[in-house]
Amino acid sequence: MLSLKEDLTERFDENVAGKAITSLVSAMDSLGLFPEKGVSISSIYSLETDYCYLFSTHNYIVYRFDETTVTILQLFDERQDFMKTLFGLSGRTQESIDYWDE
Repeated sequence: MLSLKEDLTERFDENVAGKAITSLVSAMDSLGLFPEKGVSISSIYSLETDYCYLFSTHNYIVYRFDETTVTILQLFDERQDFMKTLFGLSGRTQESIDYWDE
């Protein structure tokens, strides 16, 4: 989160960075009350995983939960292919690749 805040402050300004971090923290906090709020990765891909994700403020929050705990695993920028990083599978379409010019 600190790295993200520093990057946003450098690219935009401190006000934008503060709003983005506040929004992300709020989204993460909401998972404590509603852990099923996000999308189960296994419901989209043929993977045996308990990982879920929630999209907020241009970022994917990857997490898992059980009866008592929500564990935030990693935060990915929307331009990153988190499925490739986590599971070696590309979650990107050609349209997305063309759009981001990658």
